[in-house]
Amino acid sequence: MRTNPRLDRLHISAAMIAFIGIGCATISGLDEEFERAAVCQALVPPGAADIKNAGDSIDFVSAIRTIDLDEEDDSPRFGFDLDGKCSCTIDGQSCNRPAYVDPKKVTCDDERGLDNGAGVALARINALAAGAISSVIINEGATQGLWTLIIGVRDYSGTPNDDRVTVALYETPGLSSPAWNGTDAWPISRTTVGPSNSVDDPVNVDPKAYVRDGILVARIPKTTIHFRASTVYLPMELSSVTISAKIAEASAGNWRLTEGIMSAKWTHPALFRALSEFRYGTETKSKFCRDDIIYLQVKNMFCSATDVLEDPGLGEAADCNAISFGMRFDTEAVRFGMVTDPMPPPPPLCDTAFDPITDSCVKPQ
Repeated sequence: MRTNPRLDRLHISAAMIAFIGIGCATISGLDEEFERAAVCQALVPPGAADIKNAGDSIDFVSAIRTIDLDEEDDSPRFGFDLDGKCSCTIDGQSCNRPAYVDPKKVTCDDERGLDNGAGVALARINALAAGAISSVIINEGATQGLWTLIIGVRDYSGTPNDDRVTVALYETPGLSSPAWNGTDAWPISRTTVGPSNSVDDPVNVDPKAYVRDGILVARIPKTTIHFRASTVYLPMELSSVTISAKIAEASAGNWRLTEGIMSAKWTHPALFRALSEFRYGTETKSKFCRDDIIYLQVKNMFCSATDVLEDPGLGEAADCNAISFGMRFDTEAVRFGMVTDPMPPPPPLCDTAFDPITDSCVKPQ
């Protein structure tokens, strides 16, 4: 059961001390049976169906209503195989684990090669800080309209197999008291559309997405998800984004995406930009700076989850420099609202020398 994250800093510090006293748990899955796993049976989305010109009569828009960040324990459950290997098995690693990765906290795949270092790191951080970044709290924020990610689908045939559809992702500054009944018109951040300032000109788009046996598959270069709730704000800039989800009819002739999986990479520069803007707890000005012992613990947990290459073309000898990300999601039908300014980031709270944005996983010499 996830705990309530509405703790002040005293409670968080106490939880951290208790966690340190317990010591680091071993990573689940590293038993003898796992180590003898066969060659990786890659978990990837289905390939495109052998069909041409299925049709293009349906456009629909949906918004993420619930997510699961896979933060319950050290066993990845959601995501895809991003590197073609089952790390920690006879497959070996797809990149060299840098010296800053704690050997006791190495992030491992399962027998399907599922990569989700971010979920493993969040599980450890929530053990440290009593559920400060939990899916339950973030879902409450979505329900209240504090955040979502808009998914636009165009040129869908309405059939189980479609050779080409267009899928775009849009950020939003939020919507006050959404009804979540298919009538909500969510405003769209102008940072996710082109110079025409129109939703018909998306920045983050896959014009060659497809549907296979009712499963929509899209690959989009990047997007940012602004996880926001009453007690937490964490923006995640993701790259190499893969989405797989069932297409389902909703009420009143609408369509939505269900049982979705999003898999991506979270680069180190994006990580530290996120930590610079990260806010938590009920305090209006929650300090989270490089001279804070809690920050150092959180940083080390994220850095130790480093498990993939931003550019896989660099080869296995290159140091891993990104964290794999996996998330389950469900959506509800919505409509496009006006294109508007994005919500501004929170004001900086740290002195420049101690702002996380100036930090890195690499330990100073």
